[in-house]
Amino acid sequence: MEYTNRQMFRDLWTFVRPYSKRFWLGTFCRFINDVIYLFIPLILSKIITFVAAYHTGDDLTGLFTMMAIITVLALLHHIGRDLAKFLIY
Repeated sequence: MEYTNRQMFRDLWTFVRPYSKRFWLGTFCRFINDVIYLFIPLILSKIITFVAAYHTGDDLTGLFTMMAIITVLALLHHIGRDLAKFLIY
């Protein structure tokens, strides 16, 4: 007997259907969380470039802004990960 992927997903959906709202919300949170996590290395590279090109007396506002953004993104990443785990598991 052949058990296709389509049959498997149909069988799984019977268990997920009562929790479909939580499932889709958790999946969306996980997707957004993964996208947020991609921005952290990007901003970190910008910080490294800024520090490498820094000369005494340059304005540090950009550095502080990037550090604040990376801190907020890290917090959102951890909160989003825990929220997705709560919703899906």
